[in-house]
Amino acid sequence: MCQETGIELIEIDASNSLPFDPPQQKRSLKPNKPFPGILSLRWMETIFDHTPSNESFTLINGHGSDHIFMRPPSKKALSDYMLESGASEFKIKLNNIAHFYREPLFSIFKENIKYILPYIFSIKKEKRNIKNKIKDIPTWIKQEILQNTSNAFSHPIYEHLPNKILPGKYDQVNAFYEGIASIHIEMMNEADPTFYPFLYQPVVEFALSFPTYELFDKGYDRYPLRKAISEHFKTDAVWRRDKSQTTGLFQLGVKQNLNRVLEACLEGNFVKQGLIDREGLHKTITLIGNGDTNFLWPFMYLASAEIFLRYWDDKIL
Repeated sequence: MCQETGIELIEIDASNSLPFDPPQQKRSLKPNKPFPGILSLRWMETIFDHTPSNESFTLINGHGSDHIFMRPPSKKALSDYMLESGASEFKIKLNNIAHFYREPLFSIFKENIKYILPYIFSIKKEKRNIKNKIKDIPTWIKQEILQNTSNAFSHPIYEHLPNKILPGKYDQVNAFYEGIASIHIEMMNEADPTFYPFLYQPVVEFALSFPTYELFDKGYDRYPLRKAISEHFKTDAVWRRDKSQTTGLFQLGVKQNLNRVLEACLEGNFVKQGLIDREGLHKTITLIGNGDTNFLWPFMYLASAEIFLRYWDDKIL
């Protein structure tokens, strides 16, 4: 891709900038919201070390393709196919979904039946609920947090979506707004402007134009995007099955910065207010540092929130 577009490719060793590594430069930051990137300020510094300091530059962010092309595909795509195409290639689509999720065929079929009935009878969809979004809630998150969870700030689009929107397509629209909501303001070297080509209107409309059951095929997710890039650039690189994985680096960052992590989380606001069980959280953090991935994302969100609050309280580790 870089050869085709004339862009210099620079490789960066991520192992030298682990999550929870303290930034090399002390800054008085006031982040606009908690986000996982706040755990990797050293990594952000490393990125910006490769941007020109004495001339203007443009930062292009690849964020968004996972959201508009749905990686992984929604299980509800099977419902969309059944409603639009009937049973002609039903088993093929069912096998494709089962392949992605490694679940029994009957389990996925049964789950999709409950999505079809509300569509047929035009039952209004409920707003998104954080309790439904998190499948496995750690026991160290106390019920007070869940009981006080509010949906009052749902995006206005959910008030205007028609009742007769296909179940899988609803998930695709939802993922699109999740992608927009997860954009944060860069805090380090004021990388302005930052462009998000995958979230430009023509690209979003291109992604939404596909039936959800055509967004994956032959074991590949984001199939239309891969196909379009492959045909335009005459390359097979996009059909790779191996992809970089940063989970190991995150776990290494927790292990090497264990004291900082424990201080931020176990002595943080949520534990002090009795919303988090201290011993249960301590056990999870220790397990993550030793390679366990259970409750990785809930821990990441909690750590992000605690560090966010520390920056605003100017109690930086």
